[in-house]
Amino acid sequence: MSSKPQDEFSNQHSEKLNEVNEFKDTEIISEAEAAEKNKSEALNTNKEEESTSVSEGAKAARDSAEIKEFKDSKGLKEGKDAKNSKDTKSGARTGKKEHRKLTSLITNNFWMKVISLVFAILIWSYVINETNPARSAVFSDLNLSVNYEYSLRNSGLVLQNDITRLPKIRVTMDIPYKEYRNVKASNITVYIDLSQITATGTYDLPVSASCSNSEALITSISPSTVRVVVDDLATAEIPVVPSYTGTLPSNLYMHSQAVISPSVLEVSGPANYVSRIAAARVDIDLAAMTDGYSASLPYTFIDSQGETISSDNIEVENNRSSVLVEMGIVTKKTVPIEYLSHLLNTDKMAEGYEFESAELRQDTVEIIGSAENLANIDSLHIEDIDMSGMDGSIKQINANLVVPDGITVLNPSPAILDITIGEQEISRQFNVDIQYQNVPAGANYTTSATQAQVVFSGNYFNINSIEESDVQIIVDLSGLALGTHTLQTDTWLVTDARGISIESISPSTITVIIY
Repeated sequence: MSSKPQDEFSNQHSEKLNEVNEFKDTEIISEAEAAEKNKSEALNTNKEEESTSVSEGAKAARDSAEIKEFKDSKGLKEGKDAKNSKDTKSGARTGKKEHRKLTSLITNNFWMKVISLVFAILIWSYVINETNPARSAVFSDLNLSVNYEYSLRNSGLVLQNDITRLPKIRVTMDIPYKEYRNVKASNITVYIDLSQITATGTYDLPVSASCSNSEALITSISPSTVRVVVDDLATAEIPVVPSYTGTLPSNLYMHSQAVISPSVLEVSGPANYVSRIAAARVDIDLAAMTDGYSASLPYTFIDSQGETISSDNIEVENNRSSVLVEMGIVTKKTVPIEYLSHLLNTDKMAEGYEFESAELRQDTVEIIGSAENLANIDSLHIEDIDMSGMDGSIKQINANLVVPDGITVLNPSPAILDITIGEQEISRQFNVDIQYQNVPAGANYTTSATQAQVVFSGNYFNINSIEESDVQIIVDLSGLALGTHTLQTDTWLVTDARGISIESISPSTITVIIY
């Protein structure tokens, strides 16, 4: 292989190292740019080698390019690391240099600069105080007021426009510098004048403005005109009506409808609105009611369809915005009725009768009243009833409730007592001779008793209907052999009385001796 390509390679490698060193002192380039540059130079080198020795130099040129590309990339990496280090040092030197420049800028001719600043301030102050230049200021969203509205009403006319819905006004002013800080939006009044209007219709009125600070000069007003509609002034008496919503709590009762004061409102305003007002509605939420509820509530004007009619130009007599609503709301309570303890002399019924039971058909009642009056009431009771002398013919009694003052019974109805009065159950004793029958023929007998005591029980009137002759005690001796016998007594009641039973017989057995 020829030595020429190798010499060229050595020369090119030296040149590249010089370029890398130069690169460290100038600017940073990216690896991609370096690689691209190396490729380009390698191609140029290959072309030169090919032109010098086409046959032997071709292979050497290619090898040389590959070796050169590898070394160049390695050299660039080393150069980049070296440059980063150098840039850090260079940045520090640059920062110090800038700091020295800034310090020099401040300290160089320091007193001359201070004197110049002082003179500048003095000159500026002189110019401001002597010339007092004007500055422009803009005040936006200013409320438009209406002048001589009372004059319009005195003529039987009124604005149909809602004043609160008139457009906001923007005012531009030139204000002397000395007064600039003293002029506020509150110093500015923007208005329209109604004094020249004498008939209904639509008018485009100019907007005027004034400022309480006489030094300020108004230069523009926007919008410069406002359109208003003038209507006939109408008056009417409007009834106030309640409108109920919600449900009354279960422990409350509406004793009467709402009492509204005043019940009629005198209104005036644009005929277009007033003529359509059917009523002033007061919304009352029953769910919010309390015992003895009373409050001032707002009202809403409505038409015959219940739709709201609203206008700031509708005026109510005495500027009334609410009405007094007094609801007949009282507390409701369910209490038992006491009655048994108020039935007197139940032990003194008519002869032969006794009190058995009494039952009130409705043993509870709903009462209403103020919460204070109901607080200590746990029950009501009936008036006292004297039962003495009553007999079984009494089946029902109408009782009267005792109701304290301030308490009302809801749905009052007679307190009906169902009474049960029955006959007394009594006992009665009879002393009866014993009858011995069917003595065996030819025999005689002796007994342990010739008389017995019989006790009957039953209702009063049946027992008292029995006579002694109605009672018989018979002992049957038939079939008895000679000797001693113990026999049961048989009691016969010769009467039609019913509901009578033998309570006891004494003696219950008799000893009989047959001889």
